Amino acid sequence: MKKMYLIFILSLLILTGCTNSISEEDTQKYQDLSNQYTSFVQNDIALEPSFQEFINQATLISELSNIMIKVQYYDDMNNLIETKYGSGVVFKSATTFEYALTSSDLLKMPDGVYQARYVVYDYQGRITAGYLDLELEDYQLSVIRFLKDSHYSLPGIKIGSTIPMFGEPILLLGYQHQIINAMSLGLMQKETIPDDFNNVYFNSSVPSDVYANGGAILNINNELIGIQIATQNNYSFAVAISSILHTLDVFYQQHIFQ
Repeated sequence: MKKMYLIFILSLLILTGCTNSISEEDTQKYQDLSNQYTSFVQNDIALEPSFQEFINQATLISELSNIMIKVQYYDDMNNLIETKYGSGVVFKSATTFEYALTSSDLLKMPDGVYQARYVVYDYQGRITAGYLDLELEDYQLSVIRFLKDSHYSLPGIKIGSTIPMFGEPILLLGYQHQIINAMSLGLMQKETIPDDFNNVYFNSSVPSDVYANGGAILNINNELIGIQIATQNNYSFAVAISSILHTLDVFYQQHIFQ
């Protein structure tokens, strides 16, 4: 009888464990991770056809959203103090203006500067004046706008929703090494979440430099999942998609488009 009782208790414990496992698999967090892993496996760019598709889409579509930004600082006598360069990525094409995300540090006016002027270069080689449209220093992101060309519009980059998994391939579009529309490939590495504003940042193995600050980082689906804001040991360091989505929410709250 005692033996039967022990078997009964053991069976209950096993069933309870199975129930807990099923309950965990029903959570939204588990489902999101499962979907992300499935996408990662299905889009493994180590496979030659997937790699070709990934690079072709990046070259022929995503890269068209990439811009180079020149920033010039002037004193109160209109003397040029400093010139610096960075990157940006178009996310919205409206009737009159194109709008691009970039690093807020790139567009920020330092102390002692009277005026800042922004110049935007697109993939067609067109040069136009840029204007600071939105600045969110807490999220280290800004939006720059510039006049839309009358003959063509720049495509808006596809926006992602989740940060890539550790070891997943990612692609940086920018002005790295002072090359317009440069592309650098690497892997997703450590992510960090500071306490102040719950910003999520991530390190990568993507080789980069200061000229790519503001540049777009894409996942294997060619979706925007990060904006480079700095480099660490000559590798890209970026703010992640959660801060990008918050910045876009603020932007669309302040703008009405037909």
